Amino acid sequence: MNRVYNGILYTGRFPEEWKRGKIITIPKAGKDPRKPENIRSITLLSHVAKTFERALLTKLRLFLTPRMEQVWHDGLIHKLLDTLLPSALIRVVAGFLQCRSFCVAVDDVLSAPRPIRVGVPQGSCLSPELYALYTDDIPTLRGHLDDWKDDVMLALDADDSAYFASSRRADLAAKRVQRVFDLLPE
Repeated sequence: MNRVYNGILYTGRFPEEWKRGKIITIPKAGKDPRKPENIRSITLLSHVAKTFERALLTKLRLFLTPRMEQVWHDGLIHKLLDTLLPSALIRVVAGFLQCRSFCVAVDDVLSAPRPIRVGVPQGSCLSPELYALYTDDIPTLRGHLDDWKDDVMLALDADDSAYFASSRRADLAAKRVQRVFDLLPE
C-alpha cells in the first residue's frame, strides 16, 4: 500500500474510485421515518482512501496553521498556493477535491452517480482542516470594537459561521452585531 500512497504523492492523482461517496439514510431515533426532516444522511467513503487521507493530513499539518475557530475548490487551491505547502501536496489536494461524485442508497436501491462540484467531502478527516484553511481570513474584528464592554465574537463550525454578542438587552446586542456587519468588507 505504501507504493500506492507514494505514487499518489508523486503524481498528485487521487484515484477516482476513492472519490465516490455512497449516501445512506438513517431515521432519527424516536421520530417518524416517513417525514424527510426525521432522516439523517451519512456519506460512506472508501476505507483505503480514509487511511491515505489520515497520512496526507499529517503532512498538511506540517505547513498549515489555521486559526482555532473553525468550498469553493478553486478558492481553496488558491489559498493553498499562498502557504509553504509543497506543490506536490497541493496537487494531491486538488486531485482529492476534483471530480468527486456520490450516489444515494435507499433500501437496496442505488441511484445513478451525481457530480459534487463544491465543498469538502462529508466524513473525510481532511475536510475540517481544509474548510478551516478556507475560512481563515474571515475577519473576527476582535480588538476593533474597543468602545464596548464586550466584543462581538465570531464562531465557525463546519459550514456555519455566526457573529454573536451578549447583553441583558436584546436591542443592545443587536446594535453590536449590526455594527460588526457595517464594518465588514462588502
